[in-house]
Amino acid sequence: MSYNMNFTEIFLHLGIGKTGTKFLQYDFFPFLKNTIYIHRWRIEKTIGFLKSIQNVGKKILYSGEYDIELDKIITLLSKELPYAGIILVFRRQDEWILSQYKRFVKNGYHISFQDFFNLKDGFYYKPKDLFFYPKIEKIINYMKKGAIFLNYESLRKRPKDFLKKISDYIGTDWFNMIRYKERHKSYSEKQLKFSYVASRFIKYTPSENTLRRILFILPIRYSLLYIGKFMPEIPYNIFPTEKELLEIRNYYRDDWEKCLSVFSI
Repeated sequence: MSYNMNFTEIFLHLGIGKTGTKFLQYDFFPFLKNTIYIHRWRIEKTIGFLKSIQNVGKKILYSGEYDIELDKIITLLSKELPYAGIILVFRRQDEWILSQYKRFVKNGYHISFQDFFNLKDGFYYKPKDLFFYPKIEKIINYMKKGAIFLNYESLRKRPKDFLKKISDYIGTDWFNMIRYKERHKSYSEKQLKFSYVASRFIKYTPSENTLRRILFILPIRYSLLYIGKFMPEIPYNIFPTEKELLEIRNYYRDDWEKCLSVFSI
């Protein structure tokens, strides 16, 4: 069944990790007026559902979280839901990759930053993954309804203006129930370094097994982070130096400048 542009308006938030995604998913999107909100469905299942909908008298908003899969998702959506509106938030590359690395350490992965990411290669993220503007161009060229692109820094500094840009794009308003605070607690580098050392001896990386995650992984993860507050400082640094971060920032400078030119805020 092909998508009919006369159906209910559909909007897709393709959340990139560490750009306020959880805040939007839990503390903002559920409170949008006249909007049916869909969260945490597999994209393939969501596409099938959205393509089957006739006019329900409300807008529909889906939010998922994608990082390295984003290019593939955009290609899929351009074929299956070309008239959906896209919402995307980006963060400057040096800040973003550092935040992603800290998330990996918190989640129990024992990997150095240089192996996690470097400008030649990387275990998880490759240099090409941090070029954001080609993803923006792809959306502009192939999604017929267009998109709204936003800067994560604006969410931190001007949250109400940031959220209004999104609600205006969707064409709605929100109930005044928003709590403007971070969804995830930020842990100190001291705590994360302690978890990094412990992860060499205890395996507590994420698991698809819900029972294992609740009874084993989460208690170990957060116990280690708590204990790390009171332990002596680990005598070596696992995080990138200021020089390394500046090198990453400079490498992607032109790409980020292009991104800034299309941000709504």
